[in-house]
Amino acid sequence: MATELFNNGNHLCIAFSYLVRGESGVQANQFLIVDGKQSALLDPGGALLYTPLSMALARYIQPKDLTYIFASQ
Repeated sequence: MATELFNNGNHLCIAFSYLVRGESGVQANQFLIVDGKQSALLDPGGALLYTPLSMALARYIQPKDLTYIFASQ
């Protein structure tokens, strides 16, 4: 599920949540920040999230066009 937190036409912040179904993964939130033609994905998660996050992300930006990916442990 994607929740638009901010959008003024040039700046966009989206929170992705509840992308993992079942009890096999840890639920976490991922964030997409877009500023003009640059974008950043924060904490993209692990292997269970790759496909659902890519599909949700593609509604806003193509994953290959991401400028930055910030991953933390």
